Formats: sequence, C-alpha cells, structure tokens
Amino acid sequence: MNRKLEIENQKAFEAEKRTYEKSVAYQHALQSQLVDFENRKLDEYEQFLKEKAMVDAIVAKILEEDEKYEVLLVQLLVTLFISPESSKNVSKNNAKPSNSLKTTLPNERDGVNPNTNVSLLKTARLKNTHTFKTSVSRI
Repeated sequence: MNRKLEIENQKAFEAEKRTYEKSVAYQHALQSQLVDFENRKLDEYEQFLKEKAMVDAIVAKILEEDEKYEVLLVQLLVTLFISPESSKNVSKNNAKPSNSLKTTLPNERDGVNPNTNVSLLKTARLKNTHTFKTSVSRI
C-alpha cells in the first residue's frame, strides 16, 4: 500500500511539474511576444520620425521657394504697374493694362508707397508661414 501511495504521489508530482513547465514556457513565449511587439513599435516610431523630418524639410523648401517667387512676383508687378517707365512704355504701345489689375494694384498717384506694400506683403507672408509651421509641428 505504501508503494502505491509513493507511485501516485510521484505521478501527481510529475503531472504538476509538467503543468508548471508548460506555464513557464507559455510565460516565456508571451514575454518574447511582448518584447517583439515593443521593438516593432519603437522601429515604426523611428521610421515615422524620419519620414516626418523628410516631409518637414520638403515643406520648408517649398515655403522658401514660394517666398522667393513671391518676392520676384511683387518686384515684377511693382516694376510693371507702378514705375514711371512702365507707364511711358504702355502709352507708347497704345496698350492699356486690364482694369482688374489696375484697380487691385496700388498706384503712386493714389499716394501709396510701393515699398510699404511690399513690406506689408512680407509681414503677412511671415505671419502665414509662422501659422503654417506651428500647425505642421503639432502633427
């Protein structure tokens, strides 16, 4: 009888041992999956930051180019529609500027300084750029 008890205890102990080993293996597998998941999240976040930096650089370059072209456009418009030489050339060619441009652009005879308009335009541009950069940096 004593022998049967020992055999039953040994079987119960081995069953408990197998159950414990399975739970330890399961715990290791879950821990490994969690570590892999965290590593994957970190890799994806680093990739996101790289892509964001690239997009920010592209946006900054576009804004810089826009500002250059805007300054050139303002200079061209000032030269064409406000300078005295351009009005002489227009009268020589018997060509008239369109009314829409004439009414929207300031004229020296209206008492508007073209340099003031350029600085106001630059100020407005800088305010818009700052707002845009602020909104992009929040993303």
